[in-house]
Amino acid sequence: MAKTDQEAMGLTEKITMNARSSIEPLEIVIGDKVMRFASVQEFEFSLNGRTALPAQKMSELMKLSPRELKAEAVTIEELEKRFQTLLERSEDITISNALTRFDPTIFSKDNDWRSIITGLNECAEEYKEFKLAALKKYMQYLRSRKTILQDLYFQKKAQANQDLEARDHTVFGSVDKLSATANLESTMSGPVSDVTQMFKQVRKKEPVTRRLPKGEPVMIHIKSGENVEISLSKHKFQVTFAAGLELIDEEGQHYMLAKGRNIIGRDMDCDISLSPTMKDISRKHLIIENLGDNRLKLTDLSSHGTSVTQ
Repeated sequence: MAKTDQEAMGLTEKITMNARSSIEPLEIVIGDKVMRFASVQEFEFSLNGRTALPAQKMSELMKLSPRELKAEAVTIEELEKRFQTLLERSEDITISNALTRFDPTIFSKDNDWRSIITGLNECAEEYKEFKLAALKKYMQYLRSRKTILQDLYFQKKAQANQDLEARDHTVFGSVDKLSATANLESTMSGPVSDVTQMFKQVRKKEPVTRRLPKGEPVMIHIKSGENVEISLSKHKFQVTFAAGLELIDEEGQHYMLAKGRNIIGRDMDCDISLSPTMKDISRKHLIIENLGDNRLKLTDLSSHGTSVTQ
């Protein structure tokens, strides 16, 4: 076969493959409207406004007791863990099958999330990227809701402490504040979880550890002289601000964080290439964007996760 014929055939095959790889715009019913999205980016943009808690839901949460607020926060945390596991395995599993295994009622009706997920479940696997985008945005909504639950919990506990002090002072003339707090804590029950620990840490103003959502950027600010612990899987690193922003590994090796984007991982092409013996650190594990003014944007890319303690 002549070379020109081979090239023509190769070009035809390439065009055919591109045609097959393209998909129709996503059409999905959200609420009572049929929405059409030509790209994943357009779909993500439309979901940004759905990550906040509706005012009506805020009013409902304000009526809950501290015990009920804590129980709901624990439930949300369990859902986050299930969804995070799904995202971490998204390259190995069929996302459509995995999503349909979830009971639709675990998705909130707020901001039409349940109808969005239900509609996506009816789409073929070729819309996988749309489904992953929706799941990531829904996790942002869950985080917003959990933060509000935490704030309301502490507001109500503070008020309960004040009421208890006032009542005891009226009856006894004085009150042991520590005993009052202990009595209030003893009335609360529920599973011990990261949320419970987080409540205790926030109350004592101790460092809080949080796991980064895969693929979603998270902003942090480092004060001068402060150290922030970043765990890449089981390996602990420190980010510190001295003469500049530095990443310090477990063996005391210092890596300067350049202004802009820094990719960290075992791959030799990474901006900060780590030891290949750290097998549970991904080849491209984490992006640290040095935005200046001691501000960092972190994006987890890994299979085994990244946590930040600050």
